[in-house]
Amino acid sequence: MEPQVGYRIKLSIDNLRTSDEAFQILKKLVARQKNTPKGMKQLADAIPEGYLGGQSQMIDTVNLQEVHNSVRCFVLSSSFTMLTN
Repeated sequence: MEPQVGYRIKLSIDNLRTSDEAFQILKKLVARQKNTPKGMKQLADAIPEGYLGGQSQMIDTVNLQEVHNSVRCFVLSSSFTMLTN
């Protein structure tokens, strides 16, 4: 999972006030943001029941590094979701 890269563009307020081209670009951005669906996107279909039925595995030990990575990934994704909503 790679982080999304955001680029900041520095614009002057005077240019935004006087430029018709900048005004049209801002109108397009606002329209695009209104059309963007909120919430998490579904990336894949549901896992079929038959696939999960007969496969189970019992693990006696716990890999602490995997637990740490899973928790860290969960915290990062939930904080990203909170920021985007």
